[in-house]
Amino acid sequence: MIDYSKTVLLPETAFPMRANLPSAEPARLRAWELRDAYGEVRAARRGAHRWVLHDGPPFANGDIHMGTALNKVLKDVFVRYKTMRGYDAPFVPGWDTHGMPIEFKVSRELKGRAVGPLELRRLCREEAARWVERQRGQFKRLGVWGDWGRPYLTFDPSFEAGQLDAYWALLKRGQVYRALKPVHWSWASQTALAEAELEYREKTSTQVYVKYRLEAAAAMAVLGLTEAQAAAAFAVIWTTTPWTLPASLAITLNPQFEYGLYEVPTGPAGAVEHWLLATDCAPRVATEVPALAAALDRGGSGLRGPWPGRVLAPEPPREGGTASAGLRARHPFLDREIAFCQAPYVTSDAGTGLVHTAPGHGTEDYVTGVRYGLEVLCPVDERGCYDAGVEAMGLEGFRGLRVTDASTDAKVADLLEERGALVRKATFTHSYPHDWRSKQPVIFRATRQWFLSLTAHSLRERVLEETAKVRWANPWGRDRFANMMKDRADWCISRQRFWGVPIYMFYCAVCGAEHFDEACYAKLRPLVEREGGDAWYDPARPLGDFLPEGARCASCGAGEFRRETDTLDVWFDSGSSSFGVLKARPELAFPADLVLEGSDQYRGWFQSSMLVACAAAGAAPYRAVLSTGWTLDAEGRAMHKSAGNAVDPLKVADTYGADVLRLWVVSEDCTADLTVSDAVFKAAADNYRLVRNTLRWLLGALRDFDPDRDGLARGALAPFDRWLLGRLDGLIEGVTADFEALQPHKAFARLRAFCAAELSGLAFDVHKDTLYTLAPGDPRRRSAQTAFHGTLLAILRLCAPVLCFTAEEAWEHLTPASRPTSSVHLAEWPAASGGERDAALEEDFRLLLEVVRPAVAKRLEEARAARLIGHPYDAELVLAVHSKRLARLLREHLDFLPTLFVVSRVELAPAAPHDGLALSPEEVQVRASGQRKCARCWRRGADVEEDGGICGRCREVLAHA
Repeated sequence: MIDYSKTVLLPETAFPMRANLPSAEPARLRAWELRDAYGEVRAARRGAHRWVLHDGPPFANGDIHMGTALNKVLKDVFVRYKTMRGYDAPFVPGWDTHGMPIEFKVSRELKGRAVGPLELRRLCREEAARWVERQRGQFKRLGVWGDWGRPYLTFDPSFEAGQLDAYWALLKRGQVYRALKPVHWSWASQTALAEAELEYREKTSTQVYVKYRLEAAAAMAVLGLTEAQAAAAFAVIWTTTPWTLPASLAITLNPQFEYGLYEVPTGPAGAVEHWLLATDCAPRVATEVPALAAALDRGGSGLRGPWPGRVLAPEPPREGGTASAGLRARHPFLDREIAFCQAPYVTSDAGTGLVHTAPGHGTEDYVTGVRYGLEVLCPVDERGCYDAGVEAMGLEGFRGLRVTDASTDAKVADLLEERGALVRKATFTHSYPHDWRSKQPVIFRATRQWFLSLTAHSLRERVLEETAKVRWANPWGRDRFANMMKDRADWCISRQRFWGVPIYMFYCAVCGAEHFDEACYAKLRPLVEREGGDAWYDPARPLGDFLPEGARCASCGAGEFRRETDTLDVWFDSGSSSFGVLKARPELAFPADLVLEGSDQYRGWFQSSMLVACAAAGAAPYRAVLSTGWTLDAEGRAMHKSAGNAVDPLKVADTYGADVLRLWVVSEDCTADLTVSDAVFKAAADNYRLVRNTLRWLLGALRDFDPDRDGLARGALAPFDRWLLGRLDGLIEGVTADFEALQPHKAFARLRAFCAAELSGLAFDVHKDTLYTLAPGDPRRRSAQTAFHGTLLAILRLCAPVLCFTAEEAWEHLTPASRPTSSVHLAEWPAASGGERDAALEEDFRLLLEVVRPAVAKRLEEARAARLIGHPYDAELVLAVHSKRLARLLREHLDFLPTLFVVSRVELAPAAPHDGLALSPEEVQVRASGQRKCARCWRRGADVEEDGGICGRCREVLAHA
């Protein structure tokens, strides 16, 4: 008996079913590196329109994690996509190498051993460089392409020179100033902190209601009290930071509130006090203070007033004016007069509507203090402890107490109680800012720092104008960013560290005036570009190396100076990358076309880079922003190494392959939080196998196809193949639109659906007989192969930005004649045919596939369940269709129907016509074929002459083989 299986043209390809990615990918990486594949791509796009994704630098202080892996892979996906679209899209990776995390770690490893600034900086640089090298290899393992040999590092002198350019641009236009102001202060790290260096954690604090005795004369004049009433009149404040009371200088109220004086019983003999607080707050306060509740129970007779807040605390006088009369009080335990001020930030949702004000311990307090001419008093040292100032106030036993300790608040409360000023004390738990590195609570502490002004030159307004021009991929991004900018205070840009870019400033040794001018900048810049900040901290370097000859203080004329020792905030480092990178490197451009970082960067890098660029260059440093969510574990918790729930992306790559991790990145909406678990990566691996098997089947189907020799024009293709290429056009357009909309998850969903539905679920089944059993050169077979060749080339290019390893592997398994370039990453993005869609053909196949085929499949399944048939080729169909439109359609495609439905024969029977498009089950009849089965193609037909024989079609194929 003849073995006809050897005459069938089964799919054949060397592209393996098993990917073996964990071992195949490193080998491909080595090959790419040997031939400088990234350089090849850059050379191929040289001279094209430029598109720049600016890399927000990760900290060089640990192995990469799922968040950084997600970030870099997404960036790589977009850069590869834009490159294939024909752009010159370089990717310059960067690292943030300065700052407290590195200095903190190095200092801890020194174990108390004292070293000079230069030695400390050397150790920090080595630590950062070690992590840069380690992370570089980890990112490369994930298939991320870039200029890894020339990244930007914030400790490089070339970058620091660009940062100096930005700093000088701000300084010379008066955008930067030095002042004594309260800032977030980490006593554990002994430095000021930026907002982005804070994390909010639960903290148990002490809250107190405190009485400030009103000065009798003012109370009588403003409130109309008698002398006896004024002698027992108090303003009641509420605070959650009792430790700030030694610095209390004023009481602030809201000018729009009404305030009343409540007659509160204070003893069994009928003694009363008069308490001042906001009338809207009194009922809530009374739930905590029984004495006030008793006053409210007595009704209106217990209340004097109410008075508008603006009457109690007048506006501060304008220049040259005279202050109008207002209330005054006495400090509860110090010999100090307390002024009354007004400000709109006082709320009624907590407290009494009266806020104790310490300008040295809060931003709003400071602003109010400046308006009213109050002292910036801060009796707390850099260690977070009361300093000698409290002794000068007469507070014995307070010096040296750490103000964030609960015992300190307790001691202040005891003093209040001793002086008869404590109304109530209680503890409560709330979210409180902590130093993100030391995990210790921070304080607001007034110190002399450098600030970037948001009001000078209307910078805030400029930023908001530029914000409105930026494309925010996250629909809420613009509002979130703008609201943060509207509310934020001036940026404290100085840090009390050694590992960072110095604040280049001189101070007159005689009068202390600041000195830095154009001549200083011109003298300093070449030195910084050569040596970086180390020169500034070298005690052996004379000032003459930095100061121009003959420099004199503009204030007093002296010629002796000293250097500033603070460094710039690390967020100023990365924030000035538009100068140190975009403007400095000729292959890049300002502004960047896209920045892509985690959603925490709305208060971090997105903000700092916008502020520096708008202040120094007058424009936003980016045109579009995409932010990603957090990576969470299976229980929805944020992943942290310390919590033991972190997933190592390198282990994922070693287990499943980097392409599977990359596919996971684009499988879900990156703007939302992403769950990370083994189940998630197993699902990604399943999706990967679907795509890989699709590629393998297509490669096998093209085993003998040469597009130049065998390809057909689109108009010469069979209708089904023209329809398939039309669907491919729709896929290309949809995926392209999704990438342009910065929604790669939608692009992958389209691609996966196409592989599963149009290809694996339809075209592969429909064309198996065509490809396997027809003669190699049969026009129907070449039509199918032409469609599949176009489909394969398109899918490989659509996959390439994500499945960079697999797409390249499959591309190499195409015959040289079938692939237009040596690498898929040198290929251009696929384009739709560009012609008008064949609407009639699309409608025909919509009806065939969505109306007729499901009805046929249902009846075939019923026949198989009833054991009427086994293989679909055992079946013959009789279609008695009533719909005139469907009947005409079936007649037009009658010869193709057995192929479409994978049966041996289809017969059309007459039926009463109607105008609808429905197809009932009764219109489809399945019967078992009584004909013999072809031993080669398995179809049953009358032309199979004997059992084990073949049909006439197969005989003809073999006769001409």
